[in-house]
Amino acid sequence: MSKIKKSLDKIFQLYRQVGIDNTLDVINDVTSLLYLKSLEDFEVVTNSGFLLEGTVFEGREKYRWSYLLTLDYNELFDIYQKEIVPFIEVLPNLNVNRNFFNIEKTKLKPEAFFLVFSEINKIFLLDLDGEKVNKSNIIIYDDIYETLLSYLRESIGSIELATPKHIRRLMCALLQLKHWDKVYDTSMGVGSLLIAAYHTMVVANVPAYRIVKDADGFDCCPPYNDTLTTSIFRRNLILEGSNDNELFTWLCFMNFYFHRINLNQSQFQVFPTSNDYKINKYDRVLSVFPTKNSVSKLFDETDKLEPEGVCAMIVPISLLYKGGKMLIQRKRLVVDYCIKAVIALPKQVFAPIAKVNTAILLFENKPSSNSDSIWFCDLYNDGYSNDKRRVKTQDMPLPTLVDAYLSHSEMRNDCFCSKNIPLIDVLNNECSLLVAEYVDSVDDKEMDLDPKKIIKELVVLQDKLGKGIGDLTKFLEL
Repeated sequence: MSKIKKSLDKIFQLYRQVGIDNTLDVINDVTSLLYLKSLEDFEVVTNSGFLLEGTVFEGREKYRWSYLLTLDYNELFDIYQKEIVPFIEVLPNLNVNRNFFNIEKTKLKPEAFFLVFSEINKIFLLDLDGEKVNKSNIIIYDDIYETLLSYLRESIGSIELATPKHIRRLMCALLQLKHWDKVYDTSMGVGSLLIAAYHTMVVANVPAYRIVKDADGFDCCPPYNDTLTTSIFRRNLILEGSNDNELFTWLCFMNFYFHRINLNQSQFQVFPTSNDYKINKYDRVLSVFPTKNSVSKLFDETDKLEPEGVCAMIVPISLLYKGGKMLIQRKRLVVDYCIKAVIALPKQVFAPIAKVNTAILLFENKPSSNSDSIWFCDLYNDGYSNDKRRVKTQDMPLPTLVDAYLSHSEMRNDCFCSKNIPLIDVLNNECSLLVAEYVDSVDDKEMDLDPKKIIKELVVLQDKLGKGIGDLTKFLEL
């Protein structure tokens, strides 16, 4: 467990001890305090585009985090509630819709608030080994906020929030995102998919010798190295999305803020219009909606694609083979769009939030051709145990899977099996996109054993059976 996770666990425990169990209340408080600290720390990041010229603390030096550290718990609580919250609410440097700007007074008592404040400060001290925040390590805010938002996955039954980090990264890697791509997330949530897109773009934009591997085997930048990209790079990224939840939009905005990414996105504007998302077309679209009732959304997502734009979408397995309305949608999809890949995900990938079986559907915005083929892949081991615990294993199959997809290779190993199927075969099979109909199942793979080993095991079983029959016969003769 990371130092950041341990500290955040303590903070959540402090809230529980005083009777505050609502995860969103805790996240909102911690977000507000992190934002307050960042106002001082981000001053070291020149040309960040997030602050007014000069300092926001002119004439208000007592609002600085470094000054607040010198106060006792009653003084700290009093100045935060009475002065700092109103001060933050009217800061002009955040060009967002104030209707969802969610800085609020804390529900904690002075003593508990002081402990939370101190624990947040301790996160920085421990993770930076006492070093002050500077240009090279300010990326710590990225890690803290992503870890903080991960607590939502455990408390809110939302599929968008439940998408694991490695699956988000897989979707972005399949799309081969570059920094010039206009990216749209149809169910934005707190922006986790868009942040994964940002990380993918960063890796594609830096020299290969600066790249390391993460726990899932994906390329990533070294920890605490924010000098690999420029503020111009971040300010020009187009990572947009839609959201029905104002609180999530606020958390998404802060996610962008702490990653120092372009805040001038349409979802954060002061006066968004209903046509904002209909006018724009995007090079890449990300989507997660594995529920039966959301199949009607399918072509709402495709309408956002530029010609030859590509969409990576997590869909329920039922969309891939069932009849009725789903068959109609699927036939239109197979004919009007170029299906590039269908990747069946492990059954427990959304555990414990949802049990629905899902797949990644990858398609391009152009009509299909009879000469096309579709890359079907059964991913039965994504590097995590296929149970509710989802414990990380030593396997790192996802980068290999991405390489296999890009080369349309047919592979079979301990983690996935892939096969290219001509489009004409799919059309002749009622446009079924069910991976199991085209790729051998994992059960078949597991039965592919050495015949000599099978005979040996049968002989042992026969001996045990003979002994059991003999013992039973003796018993009946008594």
